[in-house]
Amino acid sequence: MFRLTVVGALLLTAATARAQGFGPDVATLANDQPTVYILDSAGREFSGHLLRIDQQSLTIRNALGDVPFAIANVRTIDRRGDSLKNGAIVGAGVGLVLGALAAATSTCGGLLGPETSCSPSYKLGIVGVSTAMYAAIGVGIDALRHGRTRIYPVPKNRIALGIEPPSRRGRTGLNLSVGW
Repeated sequence: MFRLTVVGALLLTAATARAQGFGPDVATLANDQPTVYILDSAGREFSGHLLRIDQQSLTIRNALGDVPFAIANVRTIDRRGDSLKNGAIVGAGVGLVLGALAAATSTCGGLLGPETSCSPSYKLGIVGVSTAMYAAIGVGIDALRHGRTRIYPVPKNRIALGIEPPSRRGRTGLNLSVGW
């Protein structure tokens, strides 16, 4: 039974093989940017303007002149710039936490009258304004930072599911892991 479980788990988690090569998406993404960064198999980084790209090779132009690379010697290709989405997400997360803390500890009134508990809609407004304000701050900070976006190898934007037998001998069942 244990062998059957192991074989079944291996079949369920088998990865599909794909041919190496620069797809048309990589060429489009790279050509949209004035600067690309190449990391070769020796760990050296080159930057320059992309001149040519095909299934077997690519060529960039930098201060050294035209520098060709074979696909087998390219580890990664990055383009300059990244999405502002991650700055908005981080900022909104910080704003949500700080807004919730502020709403939980806030009271209304107190200047000329007694302090009272704020209404739920008022507290929700505090959380909403804080979240929006910190999301805008996150976008602003992210816009000032010129990051890089990986375009080769193409990042996998999928949910991964792994099933394997238990890690300890003598136990029955399956370990299930999900990643994204």
